[in-house]
Amino acid sequence: MARRPNTQPQPGAEPDGARAIATADGAPDGATGARAGVGRGDVYTMAEAARLKGVSYHTVSRAVRRGKLPVQRLGRMALVAAEDLRAWEPMRERAPRKYRRREPNPDVSPALLDLASGERVDLARRLSTLYEVLHSAAAELPLPEFLDLLCDRLGQALDFRRVEIRGVDASGRGVVRLAAHGEPFAELPDRVGLNEVAVFGRFLVLDQAAVIPDVATTGGTNTARLLPGVTALFGAPLRSAGRLLGFVFGDCAGEPVSLTQDQLGLAQVLADQAAVALEQARLRDVEGARSELLAGALEDLSEAVCAVDSAGRITLTNAADRSLLGIGADEPLVGKDARTVLGRVQRHAHDGTTIPVEASPLFRALGGERVADERYVVVRPGDSAERMVAVSARPLRDGRDGKITGAVAIARDVTAETVAARQAAERLAQLETAAARAAAVADVSLAVNAGTDLPGVMAIAADRLAELLGGASAAIFFREADGRMIGQAGYRFEPPAETVVLDPVAVPTTMVAFARRAPLHYTYAEAAASERIFFDRYGFRSATIAPLIVDGELIGVAYVNHASDDHRPTADDLAFVGALAAQCAVAIDKTRLMERSEAAHRKLLAVVDQLPEAVVIADAPDGKLVLANRAAEDLWGAPLDVLAARGLPVADADGVPFAPGDGPLGRTLRTGDERLGEALTIARDDRGVVTVVANHAPILDAGGRIVGAVGVLQDVAQLRAIDKAKDEFLSVVAHELRNPLTSLRGNLQLLLRRVRRADDPSRAEEADRMEAIIAQSDRMGELVNRLLDVSRADLGRLDLSFGAGDAAAVVRRAVEGAQGLSKHHAFSAAVPEHFPVVWDGVRVEQVLSNLLGNAVKYTGGGEVRVALEERPGDHFAITVDDQGPGIPDLLKGRLFDRYYRAPSVGDHSHERADSPAAPAPPRPSGSLEGLGIGLYISRKIALAHGGDLSVEDAPGGGARFVVELPREARPPRRVDDRDGTGVTDASATGPRATPARVSAVAD
Repeated sequence: MARRPNTQPQPGAEPDGARAIATADGAPDGATGARAGVGRGDVYTMAEAARLKGVSYHTVSRAVRRGKLPVQRLGRMALVAAEDLRAWEPMRERAPRKYRRREPNPDVSPALLDLASGERVDLARRLSTLYEVLHSAAAELPLPEFLDLLCDRLGQALDFRRVEIRGVDASGRGVVRLAAHGEPFAELPDRVGLNEVAVFGRFLVLDQAAVIPDVATTGGTNTARLLPGVTALFGAPLRSAGRLLGFVFGDCAGEPVSLTQDQLGLAQVLADQAAVALEQARLRDVEGARSELLAGALEDLSEAVCAVDSAGRITLTNAADRSLLGIGADEPLVGKDARTVLGRVQRHAHDGTTIPVEASPLFRALGGERVADERYVVVRPGDSAERMVAVSARPLRDGRDGKITGAVAIARDVTAETVAARQAAERLAQLETAAARAAAVADVSLAVNAGTDLPGVMAIAADRLAELLGGASAAIFFREADGRMIGQAGYRFEPPAETVVLDPVAVPTTMVAFARRAPLHYTYAEAAASERIFFDRYGFRSATIAPLIVDGELIGVAYVNHASDDHRPTADDLAFVGALAAQCAVAIDKTRLMERSEAAHRKLLAVVDQLPEAVVIADAPDGKLVLANRAAEDLWGAPLDVLAARGLPVADADGVPFAPGDGPLGRTLRTGDERLGEALTIARDDRGVVTVVANHAPILDAGGRIVGAVGVLQDVAQLRAIDKAKDEFLSVVAHELRNPLTSLRGNLQLLLRRVRRADDPSRAEEADRMEAIIAQSDRMGELVNRLLDVSRADLGRLDLSFGAGDAAAVVRRAVEGAQGLSKHHAFSAAVPEHFPVVWDGVRVEQVLSNLLGNAVKYTGGGEVRVALEERPGDHFAITVDDQGPGIPDLLKGRLFDRYYRAPSVGDHSHERADSPAAPAPPRPSGSLEGLGIGLYISRKIALAHGGDLSVEDAPGGGARFVVELPREARPPRRVDDRDGTGVTDASATGPRATPARVSAVAD
């Protein structure tokens, strides 16, 4: 490239603004060169030193590592001073043969371009001048001036018109201008983001100085704006210990940039020096901040600090040190002889040996010894209290020659710490013992929970008892029903505990422990005569007894035996024995409970297996079949393992199969809903389609979570047989009871007419008796009819006849018919003139008559109000209100049960406290008492209409019965399985059939 006039000072000349020092490593000015032509202060790289001495680089490197050849570091470069190189005599014979040179070549040294003149000069002289400038400037100039000088020298050396040094800011995302040389990069701001100039990103990844020739073409529009006219840039990274601190870059103001490898190497050396300067400046700032922080913190430090110089004079102390020495803050200590000051305090070791001042850690450190955490006792003057201190001391050395320049000691008052440590050690021993005992209890508990057999659990307990109580042996005995103690497990118990049987009379102390419900310890001297025989037989002198108690019952005992009667357990020992004994008792109780549970489980399985209904159980959540009784296996025609593998094939009532996992059992597992009275079908190859009635319910654990589901299925064929038997029973009742009653009543009426025609006053009594017999036969007939109604209602086959009618007329007729039932009651009806409906008017009138009769029977008097009102959804309601004591909530749910009789009006348990019962009215002749079927049949009639009958409290007191019905009752129809007769389902809840006469049973 074009060269400008030389402005760089010649080697050896003193640079502007800096004074060249004598040598790079501080050699005196009078030192001579290593060879002719080499000026003072020359330095060499290790490679140059090897060439000058005629040895291999390996030999020089080894000498440096072993300290034979001193070097100084400049960044990553090791430099050898001329004087050191001249004084070093390498042992050439020790170098590996392949690295040896045949003869030295001291005249060979690289000749490169001079930084300023461009002439080829000796490298050592060039480096000497360069480092003199850099070392002098770095030592004496502030960082900004040093970087300006470095930037200026670099620009002159490489013939650049402008050079900048930029450092990475604290955020790491931008660079700031630190120094500049020549014409400025006018468009670049002082701070610019790394992502704003593309070429800067390329600088960051450089390892060495380089030239980037394509700035204009690859930099982008932003680079062209900030660096206008720049086509090529020189750049070098500033790194320290691998960390990027910034970079230096420059150009020739539009002219081409062309540098040789030697020039790039020299430029990188300058960049490394700039990096070192930046890092040193950072370290100085950090060190200054640390010094200020240390100075401020030292005075408030809780540890005592004392430093002395090589003569033993105090150079530094703090408040804690004065307090430890018993010296006030107003007495100056710096400059005093430390021997005199420290001699005021008495020192002695733990064994009482006095420690002189010269043997203290501070003065031993002054002699070169390092002392770490040495502890002894000090006594301050005028204070008899002993204080334990821990002292650490070390010598202070000169960083250049290692000479001891002083010592520093740090002392801590560890009196409280020592006491606490002693207490902590004692507590730790206690905790370790407690932890071992807790672990022993946990071992037994884990063994119990893991299902370990009972002898194994007892063996673990006996082992832990003997080990943790220091016993010679241990044994556990179970108590039998006759009171004998049977050995179950032992530890070092000879003969084996399992062969030992104890008579309860021989161990009275055991019964004492049981009476106390707590462990106890007794010695040979305290034992009964019968127990001493036991002691003598097994060689024991004392024993600890722990009763095993479950629910207040003694089920066993644990013994820990000792060979000496000096052993006395502590309260903690007895508590441990009690805890372990409790775990043993739990294990015994759990084992026995499991045995009882397994026995009950086997019984339950036997019962389930003998049930005539099919029972299946599946586990949650996968629905795996775990139980199928014999009836279930017969129903599906396969054993449990086959059913568990293939599932339960089942379909709905229409024969549509359920999807796998979506059957009634699976749905119950998922939802937890009960499914009762569901009709299902099962297809069998050998039996065709089997219809069943199924109930499915979830199985819940104690927390209410679903753990399984059970299904109970009954073959409808069995129900049909029962249905047929009921029908036959009804026919028998109709023929065997009703027909004789009809014949009897007819004959009685015939006799009554004959007696009355005779007109004989003497036979008037006979006529009255005949009328009474006829009334009783009518009552018997009504009783038979009601019992038949109950049976028909149970079968859902009430005899109903649906047709159009007037509800208002039926209500008025029922109220008029009730007028003669009681003199103590007033009846009223609030109904419209007409209210057309479709229903069985006779049956509904029967319901109303029953409700009105109950109002008379169960109230002492008052008004009975009947009302008819419309309800939403094309329904209407007939309400019957009385003024009686009302019905307790506890009884409302049972009123409509079959054969249930509510307490009469005289039952004070159901009277209101503020409504005393009125005198009971006389019963109407022919009234039925004691059956408890009137409300049951009435509700069945309402259900058969698609409605319902309910009870609630009447406004103002009393009871209200509500009959809610649809205006057009259409009962559901089903086809009888035997003859196809249409039968009304009395349990229906909605109108679905056309008006028709339906018959339950032929009379």
